[in-house]
Amino acid sequence: MRFSIFYLISIIFSKLFTFLFFRKAKIVFWDVVFRRKNNFIYKQGLRIGRNSVIEILSNDGEIQVGINFLVYQRLHIGCYKKIIIGDNVLVGSDVLITDHSHGQYSGEIQSAPNIPPNQREIVSDVVEIGSNVWIGDKVTILKGVKIGEGSIIGANSLVNKDIPANVIAVGSPAKPIKKYSYEKRAWENL
Repeated sequence: MRFSIFYLISIIFSKLFTFLFFRKAKIVFWDVVFRRKNNFIYKQGLRIGRNSVIEILSNDGEIQVGINFLVYQRLHIGCYKKIIIGDNVLVGSDVLITDHSHGQYSGEIQSAPNIPPNQREIVSDVVEIGSNVWIGDKVTILKGVKIGEGSIIGANSLVNKDIPANVIAVGSPAKPIKKYSYEKRAWENL
C-alpha cells in the first residue's frame, strides 16, 4: 500500500503529538480538537482519527473512555454533563455522540421557537456505551441513551432510546433486529 508523503509526515507528527500530550494513547492525530481536555479521562490504547472534535461544554462535564477506544475520523462528541464509554469500543467515521440538547421539547415546560436555539436552556442526560460495542459510520447517539455491551449499531442509525446488550440495532430510530445467542453461537433474527 502506498501513502503520500503528506500522510506519512502527518503520521509522524501525530505520533509526536501523542507522545507529548497523550502518554497512554496509541495515536491521537494532531488535528483533533479538544475543549476542556482535562475533563477527558481515558485509559491505555486510545486512538482518535483525523478531524475529530471532543467538546466538554461545562466546567463539571466529563467524558470517561475505557481501554482501546478506537475512532476512525470526524468523530464529534459534545458533552455537557457526562458520557461514559466502555472498553474496546470501535467507532466509525462521521459519528456524533451528545448528552445534551438546546431546549426542552416534551413535558409540561417546553422551549418556545421564538427564542434563539443558542439561548435556550441546555437539557442534559448521561450517555453510557458499554464495552465491546461497534458503532458504524454516520451514527448519531442522543442524550440519555444506554447502549448495552457487545452491541452493534448499524451505519446511518439514530440512537434515541436504550439499546440492550448483544444486539444489532439499525435504523432511524435504531431498533434491534438481531440478538446474539451464546447457546447457538449465532446472531438470531428478532
